[in-house]
Amino acid sequence: MTDQVTTRVCSKCKVDKTFDSFGKDASKKQGIRSQCNICNKEAANAWREANPEKVKAATKAWYEANPEKAKARSKAWREANPERLKAIRKAYVNRLTDAYVAGLLAINRDQCPQELIELKRINVLITREIRKQQCQN
Repeated sequence: MTDQVTTRVCSKCKVDKTFDSFGKDASKKQGIRSQCNICNKEAANAWREANPEKVKAATKAWYEANPEKAKARSKAWREANPERLKAIRKAYVNRLTDAYVAGLLAINRDQCPQELIELKRINVLITREIRKQQCQN
């Protein structure tokens, strides 16, 4: 009887780990990656931070190529995270910048008094709340 090897040393962190700590890779002799899942994830995160334009382009391309999957994924996330969605929406609604509000007034931001911007911001929030109430009825 031969003993099967069930552990491997990660090529990055040099820690001996069980096979279930490594991702699968059919091109390798043992069928698993040389880096453990933790090191692989750290490397992937570092790459994403170093290449935000590529990540954004790839994400956009995927969404355009898979619109139905994207919609289903978004819907599933919204259903699984109602409280986070509510907080995000509330933050977005309350993020009425001065430039945006001045644009609603069709006045150059530099020429618009701050009091007028604040009044219009309140007006927009009230209008949105009224629309929300009407949609619920």
